[in-house]
Amino acid sequence: MSSLFKLPPEIRQRIYEDILVVGKVFPYTLGESYDEYECDYDDELTERELAGYEAPEVGLLLVCKTIHAEAEPLLYRRNTFVLPPSDLTARFFNRSLHNDTRRGWIKSVEVSFEASDLTRDDREATLDEQLELTRDDMLFPEKGEGDAWLHPDVDNWAQNMHESYKECLSLVVWPRKAAFILDHLQLRELVVDFGAATCIEDCCCIRKHGIQAMAAGFAKGLPEILKLVGLYGATVAAEGVIRLGTSMRLSRIPLCKKVEADEEMASLRELIDLELEII
Repeated sequence: MSSLFKLPPEIRQRIYEDILVVGKVFPYTLGESYDEYECDYDDELTERELAGYEAPEVGLLLVCKTIHAEAEPLLYRRNTFVLPPSDLTARFFNRSLHNDTRRGWIKSVEVSFEASDLTRDDREATLDEQLELTRDDMLFPEKGEGDAWLHPDVDNWAQNMHESYKECLSLVVWPRKAAFILDHLQLRELVVDFGAATCIEDCCCIRKHGIQAMAAGFAKGLPEILKLVGLYGATVAAEGVIRLGTSMRLSRIPLCKKVEADEEMASLRELIDLELEII
């Protein structure tokens, strides 16, 4: 070990790079076992998500404190992190990126908005809310013709739940996932994939809600490279929404121009709706 530290720092960095820099990293590969996440996904999904991601040899960081201090920033700065479903993204930030220094190391991220971001807790909360809304109709149904009892909400239960889950994804889950990036990271490159932004039944395309999750803008400035995937003709308008949202968030737009900015944002969203209807 002492011979390693006799090498110039730049040579040690090259050695660390060969061991830790693998390209794209899925956070599952950073040393925590899948079981430790206690998440809702089965082993088949795990294998599918991990396919194609080489695990960095993070055991190097356990050799000694000096190597840990020298090598760990390289792990985060030089790899692209492909963020997992929303609950695991939260765990990744809370466990591995728990302060501004560590978050500052991250420079390249890929993220997608998908129905799998809906967690077990989200599903249960949505179900409880829908049950509360329909409780009176189920407990005190109206009498119909003959001996039939009318349950107006129960008859449409599946459709009501379908719409409720879509609303939860759009207003709660995806904005929560996006917030980890928008609020905390200053990136060199960000790739956002909207191609799988659908409802849980995979029958409704809700890409515009994924765009809306990013509309709040970046608290620390736009990435140098911003790539939006899966939007086709709506890509330029979506970029405009995110850039305008960032400018408004960073107070780069004077108050006297706020009305014009709001109007421009509304126009961009209308254009997005029109373009996505064509897909």
